Amino acid sequence: MSGAGRAGRIGPVVVAGAVIYIVIAVWQAVLHPAVIPEAVAIAVLLAVFSSGLAMKNPGAMKKGEMAAVWICILLFAAYGILRIGGLL
Repeated sequence: MSGAGRAGRIGPVVVAGAVIYIVIAVWQAVLHPAVIPEAVAIAVLLAVFSSGLAMKNPGAMKKGEMAAVWICILLFAAYGILRIGGLL
């Protein structure tokens, strides 16, 4: 099988994995109501990021990927600053 054929199947596999994790997050929220905010955040983020694989416009997908990378970098930096500051 060519590389292009395998690459076309990556999207559905990632979406299926995201659905499984969303189900796990919802189940944990049912079992432990204290984690409802985290479960909702995880479910929303997974839905948003996995839906990006359905985009047919490569330019829009690249912008979305770059936005996700910068969000991760900024969240990591904020975590480091809060950790150094003794707030976490």
